[in-house]
Amino acid sequence: METTKQIYRRPGATVSTAVDCVKIGNLVFLAGQTHNGGLITSPLVEQAEGVYKKISGLLAQLNGSMTDIVDETVYVTKMDEYMNNWEKFDAIRKSAYGQQASSVFSILEVKSFLFSGLFSSGHKIMIKCTAYIDGNSITSEIPTLTLEEQAKKKLEQQKNELRQKVIALRGATEESVDAEIYEMPLNEFKKLTADLGSISRVDFGPQ
Repeated sequence: METTKQIYRRPGATVSTAVDCVKIGNLVFLAGQTHNGGLITSPLVEQAEGVYKKISGLLAQLNGSMTDIVDETVYVTKMDEYMNNWEKFDAIRKSAYGQQASSVFSILEVKSFLFSGLFSSGHKIMIKCTAYIDGNSITSEIPTLTLEEQAKKKLEQQKNELRQKVIALRGATEESVDAEIYEMPLNEFKKLTADLGSISRVDFGPQ
């Protein structure tokens, strides 16, 4: 099946480095975007707001939106400025997406950015994204477990591992082992585990 590759350039662009994005099928690869303007002196979070607006505009031209982004990489020249203002940045990012962002996210510190062969001393942030635009995307979130829920889930996994071990060692039926293990208090479960030597270095979580 033939796939068309489409290249989008900013108005008036004449050099190859001025390609804003490339679309192949439903995938859109956006070049790193920075805040527009001449002399850049604004704080990082204000620049970030301008960058997200640029990205949103580019995606809109392709009949997409911020929610179509699947991968986002942020480059900053001063990580300490980002860390000192991460809550403001997070609020701007959520506002840009219109919801809690559903893309994978990475942030890296770099020394500087290069534009038209010259280093920029004012730009503090660049954002590079990949989007998947098909017009039928539905965003769903995997529920986030609390620490207590994570500990319980891990304990159940360990009990299931022990269950298989007991069945193999004793030749017991699954029903009898289930009745013994799944109703077993934590201290007795630990003792049985130690006696059988079935699970080493077990982390039982909060006691």
